[in-house]
Amino acid sequence: MTPPPFPLWLPASGAAAARIRDTDWDATPLGAPARWPASLRTFVAFLLSGRAVMTLLWGEQATFFCNDAFIDEIDPEAGAAIGRSAFDAYAPSRAHFDAVLTAVLAGETVQLTRQRYPVRGRATEAEAWFDITYLPVRREDGVVAGALVTMVETTASVHADERLHLLVSELQHRTRNVMGVVRAMADRTGASSRNLADFRARFDARLAALSRVHGLLSRLGESDRLTFDALIGTQLAAMDGGSGQVTLAGPAGVRLRTSGVQTLAMALHELATNAVKYGALGQPQARLEVRWRLVPSQEDGAPWLHIDWRERGVVLPPHGGSGQGRELIEQALPYQLQARTTFAIEPDGVHCTIALPVSTTMSAPSYPASVPHSR
Repeated sequence: MTPPPFPLWLPASGAAAARIRDTDWDATPLGAPARWPASLRTFVAFLLSGRAVMTLLWGEQATFFCNDAFIDEIDPEAGAAIGRSAFDAYAPSRAHFDAVLTAVLAGETVQLTRQRYPVRGRATEAEAWFDITYLPVRREDGVVAGALVTMVETTASVHADERLHLLVSELQHRTRNVMGVVRAMADRTGASSRNLADFRARFDARLAALSRVHGLLSRLGESDRLTFDALIGTQLAAMDGGSGQVTLAGPAGVRLRTSGVQTLAMALHELATNAVKYGALGQPQARLEVRWRLVPSQEDGAPWLHIDWRERGVVLPPHGGSGQGRELIEQALPYQLQARTTFAIEPDGVHCTIALPVSTTMSAPSYPASVPHSR
């Protein structure tokens, strides 16, 4: 039977079909399409009709065919390679094609997972990841004549796994940090406790403060940072006393560095706990003002957060407590966060200042910037 004329089995539209129609096939090893074996015409027609990303490598010279999906999603210039040897058209991949085609021409199906592959038709990324399958295709006599190549993109899955790996690494890092903080907290609490009951009460309160900050961190997005107004608001809201005695004032949305949030949170907790027991949050006539501002560093212009904690109107007890809190402020913050701190017990209450480097960007405000906020 005479093979059907060339246009009848070739799709009428599409960039790949147009390229096949316009190619001078007499100048190629395959010769005129009218002399192609029926198997080749069938596979080319199947290739061109497919919506998945596919290519066909035919013969020992790996004559290259592709469909419109390959042109659209992988390589806008791939049409120019149709009819040429893949060894020449994609010379940098010659060693890869040699190895794969040797196996396929021997009748094996080759499956490659999560292969990084250059893509030229995208503005956002120069390469992507694919699962690539090379299927042996046979002539009428059963001899393997080439490979039908299908490509399924797995870029989203690869990126998701990368993000998961980063999250697991971050979780492990935070867990080690938490264990270190808890151990140090237990040591310091034990050293300053009068008895087991006192230790338990103090340690439970400090664990609760640590839990609160981790609750805030767990609700953040991948690129988010905890803000100072959220942190100070949460810590003070957990205190029993002081409703209506607190003024908070400063810019909202100041993003804290995640590595230092735990230590800063524990210092604020100690200040608030002492204020409830001995200071402004435990005496109805007293007031607590927490004010903060951003100041550029004189060295490099990077933003520093300046916090001013001031208690007023406090009747000081003969032996007010400030032990572990003062130690955190005067020793741990400078050591761990490169902070600059002061702590003083003035005639009418505690006055503490903390200055520390923060993130260079601002989050959406949780309440209007620079507007006093009272509890």
